[in-house]
Amino acid sequence: PILSNLNIHNIDQILHRDLIANSNDSRALVSYGFKQNGQTHFIGRREALENNWSIEFVEDLALQALDKHEEPEWEPVEVKYQGTTHTLLKREGDDLTASSILRKKLLVEIQQHFGTKSVGFAVPNRNTIIAAAVPEALLIYLNDCYHASDSQGYERVSNMVYLVRNGNVLAAAPMPADVPAPQPIAS
Repeated sequence: PILSNLNIHNIDQILHRDLIANSNDSRALVSYGFKQNGQTHFIGRREALENNWSIEFVEDLALQALDKHEEPEWEPVEVKYQGTTHTLLKREGDDLTASSILRKKLLVEIQQHFGTKSVGFAVPNRNTIIAAAVPEALLIYLNDCYHASDSQGYERVSNMVYLVRNGNVLAAAPMPADVPAPQPIAS
């Protein structure tokens, strides 16, 4: 699975689904494809139809492949939110790194790590996934990562925060218009 956005070229012809049902134009999409000679090739709706592949069938195969994909380690990132320091977790790697938001076991592990009833996740680009015990605490950092995506050569995905509980993505919230400039704490 490859996370995408509504601005991807020919998205209407690519087999995809919403990460979570939402009408916001900044929502993340789950698309399907493979790498060949360094290029991403997406599975088209027509190709799936001609081969009688349901989206569930394609997603199951894609998740099996993702489970074999080696992921980078989580790195702590400290940010200030409402005068308090919060530790976020961030993974940055290749263009399948953000797709790990589809791994229920991983989502449960992160929730257990934080010891909370739910966790906020963000996928600003294909190469980055961020988690926080307090979803609001990741807004500033997410905003920075999302807007820095192009300069890093990363394909933007979403500037929304996804609420996760027990391995399930339950809700999504758009980036508030009044989010201030980021304030990461120097290490």
